[in-house]
Amino acid sequence: MQISINNSQSFGALKIKPEAIEYLKEQSRSNIEKIEKAGEALKDTQYFNLVIGKNGKRTIQSPFANQYIGGTVVPQKPHNEFLHLQAEWAGSDSVVNASYGSVYDHVIKMMNKESAMDAYEKLAKAEQGIERDVLCVKLFDEAEIKRSIKSKNETLEKNLIADKVNELFDKFKFE
Repeated sequence: MQISINNSQSFGALKIKPEAIEYLKEQSRSNIEKIEKAGEALKDTQYFNLVIGKNGKRTIQSPFANQYIGGTVVPQKPHNEFLHLQAEWAGSDSVVNASYGSVYDHVIKMMNKESAMDAYEKLAKAEQGIERDVLCVKLFDEAEIKRSIKSKNETLEKNLIADKVNELFDKFKFE
């Protein structure tokens, strides 16, 4: 299980800040087990973290501007392949037109309407708490991984075409 107790900015896990320790010591065994379960569920994420801070305040964080206050994500029923998630913003004020605590609409393009509906139903059924936060982190992470793979594939394709053009030119150049 990857649970970090530090302030590092590496991404892809449950992170517990030192200032959360006293709060966590006052929690029930059941709540601590939920947090441990969350750490296990998030051990393979790459881009998004669930951070537990002072007084147990949870934040969903990415290496980008996106940060959301934990426990505030509300899925909207999809009408197409786009899944809309409304959450309270906790990220950078300078990147988007949002300030701390304002409602922000995070949109994830799913494969199709059915996959958007499946994700919506999972989130809607999940308890509004750490369980839903974990599902959101995983959903955000999967979307970012797909975007990253698509970008890398596009770059690879451009490089392959450039190499082929150079090869053709070397083979058939006319000066």
